Amino acid sequence: MKTKNILVDVLMIFMVSVFVTSCGSDDNNAPKPVEENNSPTSFNLNEITNGATDIDILPVFSWETANDPDGDNVVYDMYLGTEQTATNLYVENLTTTGFNVTNQLNFSETYYWKVIAKDNQGGETSSTVYSFTTKSEENNTASILDDFDGTGPLIDYVTNNAEVLPNVTRFSGRYHAVLDDNTNNQTLHFNQDQGRLDAKLLTFPFEVIARNIGIGTTTDSQTAPSHNGTQYNFAGIQVHAEDFNSINSSHIVVGHRGARRFTIEGKNTVDGVSFVNDAGIDIAPLGRVDIRIVGDENNELTFYWQQPNLSNGATPDEWTLYTGTGKLPGTAPSYGNQVYVGLITYAFGNAGIPFVGTCDAIEFNNL
Repeated sequence: MKTKNILVDVLMIFMVSVFVTSCGSDDNNAPKPVEENNSPTSFNLNEITNGATDIDILPVFSWETANDPDGDNVVYDMYLGTEQTATNLYVENLTTTGFNVTNQLNFSETYYWKVIAKDNQGGETSSTVYSFTTKSEENNTASILDDFDGTGPLIDYVTNNAEVLPNVTRFSGRYHAVLDDNTNNQTLHFNQDQGRLDAKLLTFPFEVIARNIGIGTTTDSQTAPSHNGTQYNFAGIQVHAEDFNSINSSHIVVGHRGARRFTIEGKNTVDGVSFVNDAGIDIAPLGRVDIRIVGDENNELTFYWQQPNLSNGATPDEWTLYTGTGKLPGTAPSYGNQVYVGLITYAFGNAGIPFVGTCDAIEFNNL
């Protein structure tokens, strides 16, 4: 009897085990519920606005952020072409909400563009289609000439850090920047907290020419300050990355550079690291020269200078490449399609202060 009971117990345990295993197997094989993916939210195009005309052939596009309700990563495809439905994929998988065109579009052409936001689960959301028309070729060469006529504030410049060099004006038909305070080297243009820049936002390719630019005394801007062997006093032209928070710039300036008097200095600054040299002692004996900067279609810069041509309308210019190459020392910044270009006046330390930065005229040309 005892043996029979044991067999019955074993049989029962085996049957229960099979039943549990079978149930467990059925549960594991049961279909899982599929979570529904939500596409990115709708968004608007910012620039270029719908129907815009006279647009540069190297335009800059921007749009709003498309958020994903599921927290998925979102990338963007931009479509750009001449068909009204904007079906030509121009660039894909952008992680930013903007794009700078680097291959020139056609002149006098109507384009259509849109952006599609995509998540990594296959969800997509399209913007509306916008149109714009590029400028005509005959309107491509635009010039801005400022001869600083009259006396008063500068007109139509974007000014960064005006407070570090507050006394900058038009004075008797010249740019006139009085530098009489250089506390903590505040006028030295190095980053977003130092140095004043009075600039225009330019698109490559371009040309800038500054006439009779350099340093003078506070009583006569056309008389160069004497050299005492220690001062760093300069005025000239700076090219700065479009983002003023960036520490990327290039400049060519005229003045005294320590023991190297009456010289022209060139400097590249990349991520806060600067490379600097100069064109030679007494190469600018008046303390002023003409400066020319050409930004080419590859977003690269070439620098020129000459002794002041005070009758440039009647006398041909004779430009000299800076240090024979036209290039500034060290590594040049990698600039985007647009940069700020403008006037700077600065000192290192307090030797030679006060003095003024001066310029007769500055010309900005689109090429």
